Amino acid sequence: MYNENKLSVSFNLGGENLVDVNKNIEKVRLSKGITRKFVAKKCGKTQQWYWKVEKGLIIPDAVNLQLIAKALEVDVKIFFENKLNDTLNTKLA
Repeated sequence: MYNENKLSVSFNLGGENLVDVNKNIEKVRLSKGITRKFVAKKCGKTQQWYWKVEKGLIIPDAVNLQLIAKALEVDVKIFFENKLNDTLNTKLA
């Protein structure tokens, strides 16, 4: 999905359901109490780069999504969950 104000990685999973990967990355990070600085360092990137990923200003490729998932110690598929709050409650609790 294209937004004039920012780039956002959204996926239509059928019907009306859209997943904003960048928002899910941020939700996972916050749920684990991990800083942006930590994730950026683990990915070998700058804090500014990682901040732009979470804000939807940069669309990470598959390799960088894998790096972020590894830094957060989650499966990359979690970033594509439509109902992430439910998933976080069960998988990360």
